[in-house]
Amino acid sequence: MNTRTKKHIYASIPFLIAVLFLGVSALIGTSIDSNGMLIEKGFFLILLAYLMIAAGVVSNVWVYLKSQKTEQHI
Repeated sequence: MNTRTKKHIYASIPFLIAVLFLGVSALIGTSIDSNGMLIEKGFFLILLAYLMIAAGVVSNVWVYLKSQKTEQHI
């Protein structure tokens, strides 16, 4: 496995973390209290999952652009 492939794998780790966060949020579930208010105990995990997806997109674009730049210099 060359370093280029390793960089792409490392850049994809935030996507895996986002899937994990969304899965845990689904497992925690939601409930409705006696007043009819929706209670989501794992709501923060959804927000963190979106943050991880954004970080994954940015890191993958960064790695792709850096790899294209180094290929042009060779």
